Amino acid sequence: KKSPETGSKEFQQINKEKFFRKWQTTLEQDHLNPSEINEFLARNHRNGKNILVIDHHIPAHDRDSGSHRMSIILRSLIEMGHSVTFIEGSPTADSHYSDILQQAGIEVISGRHALFYRGFLRKFGKFYDLVILSRLHVALKYIGPVKRYCPQAAIIYDTVDLDYVLASRYAT
Repeated sequence: KKSPETGSKEFQQINKEKFFRKWQTTLEQDHLNPSEINEFLARNHRNGKNILVIDHHIPAHDRDSGSHRMSIILRSLIEMGHSVTFIEGSPTADSHYSDILQQAGIEVISGRHALFYRGFLRKFGKFYDLVILSRLHVALKYIGPVKRYCPQAAIIYDTVDLDYVLASRYAT
């Protein structure tokens, strides 16, 4: 086992101290101390609201109109300066669309990570200003945990598409 006082480890310690002395003022003024709120805040650099969006799948903008619509909503929220987190309600393995959202500046919780949404909400839910629950089955699954772990957040239920209700009324 290498000792921190000998070999290359010795220089790591020396350089760490030099780095801290050189940048101490900047580190103290411009960086956040370790804490739960600062861990959340350090994830983005936007000054708008913290918005959580939960939908059944990551929007595949080129596959269906609901996904195209959700993609536009998410991009619009980012363009308005908000921080957006997207949780995929029914995790899939398609990372292509996840990459597109992440490149737009949207934090994406998908795949197996989305299965642990309660832990995420428990830790960070209190920092959200707004939660958008998209589609009825998603809203029914998530409304309880969202109310519990996001107590300050306004909740919007996004119906996505009510054309079928109109169509069924005209059909009878």
